[in-house]
Amino acid sequence: ISNTNLIMGIQGLLKGLNPLLVPPSTTSTPTAPPTYNISQFQNATLAIDASSWLHKAAYSCAEPFVEALENNTRNPQVEQTYSRYMTRRCDELISQAGIAKIYLVFDGKRCPMKRGTNVEREEKRQKNLREARRFKSEGRMTEAYDRYRCCIKVTEEMGRVVAREVRKKWGRAGGGVVECVFSPYEADAQLAKLCLDGYADAVVTEDSDVIVYSAACRTPFPIIYKLDRNSGSCDVITMDWLLSSSPDDAPNDRPHLDISSMKRFL
Repeated sequence: ISNTNLIMGIQGLLKGLNPLLVPPSTTSTPTAPPTYNISQFQNATLAIDASSWLHKAAYSCAEPFVEALENNTRNPQVEQTYSRYMTRRCDELISQAGIAKIYLVFDGKRCPMKRGTNVEREEKRQKNLREARRFKSEGRMTEAYDRYRCCIKVTEEMGRVVAREVRKKWGRAGGGVVECVFSPYEADAQLAKLCLDGYADAVVTEDSDVIVYSAACRTPFPIIYKLDRNSGSCDVITMDWLLSSSPDDAPNDRPHLDISSMKRFL
């Protein structure tokens, strides 16, 4: 259930582009499965989609988080839990992987064009909430916990709480190793913009929409998915194969792929 809650972006896009995962320079043979580690981005600046991290941050306190959200109240213990999760993950990337700077990018207003989708998501969330409360009243705590996790919704207030903790730890915007950026709408376009303008070297996200923004602005940059907190392993995709000036420049180190045909199709 929890994995379903984190599916974002264009469904099936990442799976379809999986053969185009970027093989790192340390890969021994062209046919070897591409394996990356976040430490290979040492001294780089990362733009991180804060939304997926915030979802995970709220998992450990799902019930009090959701109930506070529904009652329009604030729970200081919950706020401390998810804000510490965010700062610790940033600290790990800096101290263990050698990341030079981090931009935590938060969603802004909801996109008007996605109103129908957002209404549908809220209906599903309310259904899960009713089931969570029913399971809890029946003493079925494991099932209740799973349903509460499906009710987690990232809010603007969460971003403000995390931003305060970031300022306490690393200083105010402009001078800290970690900075918070609030997007006008969804974070995807802002993530691409930071790379386009040279502020960031790569993006960390679980949302496949960033791939589309990279292609639309004709600017390839590493997009890091499935970042494992414990091992640092990750997948990396870049749109070089689509945006290269000629088929010879594309990554045709995978003989089973006809890159030029895929470019014409897309």
